[in-house]
Amino acid sequence: MNQSDSLLHGDLHTGSIMINQNETYVIDSEFAFVGPMGFDVGALIANLVMSWVSHTAQDNDRRYSDLILETINNVWQRFDEKFRTLWNKTKESALLTKGFANDEILNTYQEQYMQMLLQESIGFAGCKIIRRQFGIAGVEDIRGIEDDVVREKANRLAVSIGERFIKQYHTVKTIDDIIQLIKD
Repeated sequence: MNQSDSLLHGDLHTGSIMINQNETYVIDSEFAFVGPMGFDVGALIANLVMSWVSHTAQDNDRRYSDLILETINNVWQRFDEKFRTLWNKTKESALLTKGFANDEILNTYQEQYMQMLLQESIGFAGCKIIRRQFGIAGVEDIRGIEDDVVREKANRLAVSIGERFIKQYHTVKTIDDIIQLIKD
């Protein structure tokens, strides 16, 4: 609550995003607030991870689980690409004054900033995953598993991934590192 990077959705997950071939809409913004930018990105990644956990625990067919990992990768890659494109179109802001930094310095700063944002996002994702396992706001992907043994396996896997995200977020350099944390 003490970091005011951007306006956030506050409850971003796959059920809040409507997509077709030409447009994307984000709905249900009743929890919107101003806060740390990585919060929404982390929440979306957490939702995808919990879906991956559900499919991994229930299914021996890895194709859908692999598609979810690919989606996590694509979410970050497209976000990074779009964010940098908009950033580079902005010549002056409260953060950046024209002529203050040459392109090399700006590119280095962008790399560091995006890595920090990825790390922050994964820390928030870990918190969201664990909150969804122990809190009252569980996800149907896992709580809806009928087989008690499989559901317990999924719960433990989700908590393990959430814990790794929280404890190791600072070691993450790329989205591939996150995919590896999930697979491990």
